[in-house]
Amino acid sequence: MSDVVLAVHDGEDELAMWMCRFPVGERGGWGEHYHRQHQITWVSQGLSTAIIDGRSWTVSPNRAVWIPGGMAHDVVNRGDAVLHCFYIWPEQCPSAWDEPVDLTVSALARELMLSLGAPGTERAVWEATATVLFAELERASRSRPPLPMPLDERAAELARALVDRPADQATLGQWARRLATSASTLRRAFVVDTGLTFSEWRTRARLEASLPLLAAQMSVERVAAHVGFASRSGFTEAFQRQFGHSAATYRRRVAGFSANGRVER
Repeated sequence: MSDVVLAVHDGEDELAMWMCRFPVGERGGWGEHYHRQHQITWVSQGLSTAIIDGRSWTVSPNRAVWIPGGMAHDVVNRGDAVLHCFYIWPEQCPSAWDEPVDLTVSALARELMLSLGAPGTERAVWEATATVLFAELERASRSRPPLPMPLDERAAELARALVDRPADQATLGQWARRLATSASTLRRAFVVDTGLTFSEWRTRARLEASLPLLAAQMSVERVAAHVGFASRSGFTEAFQRQFGHSAATYRRRVAGFSANGRVER
């Protein structure tokens, strides 16, 4: 970790937990860094990509990621994303996961983090709110494996491009020519570094990209085309294999989330 920057946050000595908000137009990509505090990364609109210890996580309004203190990471925003980073001193946190954790973010969890991140809260209220938040996070944690990123520099460049543009239809041979390497070199790098063939990895990347679109209530057919599948049936079959339920089921499950991040009653 000698090449990774230690980030020191303003005001960190005065607050047990606090929130930083990055508005539309802040692209992120500050470079790989780490800090002592645990971090919950989420967005109130748009999408972000968190790169944590060489793995990629998609962050959307209903899906956050827990980043353990001391773990190298970076966050890159896409389009109109509004990014929120909630920092927690390890001593104040009973939910100390040692690895990144995918979290389903409820309206309650969002409001609790906003409340805890604001200055001036009375101690008794703060303690009660923190207890409820950590209970909610324990309930919301999931074991979804992240998308592994290749370590080879050229394969990593290809992987980042496909995360940004999942519908890209270029063949591995075409990418090899763009990157001044061979298709066999790229193919081998994906298998060795990620445990997946290039085709398997690209399918996973497309499925990851589909989740926030389904959460935004885009139709299954449009989502399939948007992330690069040739047909709705091909998309739905791949989705079922990867996640154990249909894309339509996932879309219905998150239908309670409105555009402003609150649950519709």
